[in-house]
Parts: sequence; structure tokens; C-alpha cells
Amino acid sequence: MRGATEENIPSASCCYFHSGLCADQIEDAAPGEQQGPCTCNQLFSFACSKVHILIAFPDYVDPDIFYAVIRIFLSGWKDNPAMPMGLIYEGISKEPLKYSGGSAAQSSVLHAFDEFLGIHHSEESADFLYRMRDYMPPSHKAFIEEIHSAPSLRDFILSSGHGHCLTAYNQCLEALAELRSYHITVVTRYLVTAAARARSRRLDHLPGPPQALEDRGTGGTAVLSFLKNVRDKTLETTLHPSG
Repeated sequence: MRGATEENIPSASCCYFHSGLCADQIEDAAPGEQQGPCTCNQLFSFACSKVHILIAFPDYVDPDIFYAVIRIFLSGWKDNPAMPMGLIYEGISKEPLKYSGGSAAQSSVLHAFDEFLGIHHSEESADFLYRMRDYMPPSHKAFIEEIHSAPSLRDFILSSGHGHCLTAYNQCLEALAELRSYHITVVTRYLVTAAARARSRRLDHLPGPPQALEDRGTGGTAVLSFLKNVRDKTLETTLHPSG
């Protein structure tokens, strides 16, 4: 990250810029000095808290309205059982086109966190996540790929022997896992619980979404199993002291 400036780095991933500075501090720190990794951990936790705020919309969006009305328009026409053939764009293409709906997996900052921390997801989850990068601004996608090709922070911590670095790294993983657990809570409220209420016919005043979408996220995944798998893989990345 030496030579980089905040101006030429995507704003959604600016935490990585600061983390890069922290890595430099770790290299230069005297044995036992904890300023670098502590600062890195504080910045990472702060960034996770800001993403947490972005998905904290229960005070502004009614779960039943979201489930029965809004979600239909957010769902795309790829991996959508209700629109298996896709959608024809008149004047653009004579063949149906397929695009995924909006998804938190399109967040460049979450991908940057995963690459920076060296989190490896299951093959199925990773395939979906990589495909979601095509919906990001090109500069964000390129930056994430640059992080992927950079030297591994995880390998550096394993080889450094700095116990405080390992602790800070694990605390970053914990903060990200907590964010993903909160995401599961939000999805449960806005999808699973709302679907149960819709099935009980207590929402006769609202149109029901297609039955094929009941357990699907707006991005097209079987959403709860996907989110739990991604959260669990984050926790599995935790480092343990040797010996």
C-alpha cells in the first residue's frame, strides 16, 4: 500500500488504506509495541459498525411491506424461479437477459474485508460472491482484486510471532462475524418471519409475492443458508496461538 493515497482508492474500501498503514507500523514497531495492530483493529471495528448502520433500517421500513411489495422489485431475473427465462429488453436485445437483483453481496467493502483477512468461503458461496463483483463499480472490483493479489496479511501474522497481532486479527474477524450475524437477524425478520405472517393470511390487504421467492434473497440465493455459511467461514478463519 505504500505510495497509495486516499484519493485514488474507492471510498467504500478506505479502511483498507488505513489498515495498510497499520501494517507498516507493525513492521517498524519495536518488540511488544502494540500501537499498530491496536489502531488497525479499532479502525476495522469502526468500519464494521458503519456497515452495521447501513443495514439497520427496521425503524424506517415495515417488514410486511418490504416482504410483500418492495422485495419483488428488488429481486432480479437471474436465479429467480418466478422468471426462469429472464427479461426481454425491447430495443436492446431480442433474447431474454438475466441479471441478479440487489444484494449485500454486491458491497465492495465486505469483499475487501474478506480478501484483506484471507477468508475463504465454500465453493458455492464463493462462486456467487465473485459473480456479484460484476455489479460493482469497476474501480472497486479492481481494488478488491488488487487486495487479493497482495501479500497475505494472515500469512504475515502467522510468521511474525507477534501475539498482539494475532489477537488484533482475531478481533477483526469477530467484528465481521458479528456484522454477519446481525445481517442474519435482519433477514430473518424481513423474510422468514414476514413470510410466515403472509402465509397465515393476516396480510390480506397486501399482495403476496410469488411463492417461488419465499426463501430467496433479492440476489437470488437461498438466503439464510448462504448467510450462515459465510458467517461460519469467517469464524473458521480464526487463528490460534501455536504451541
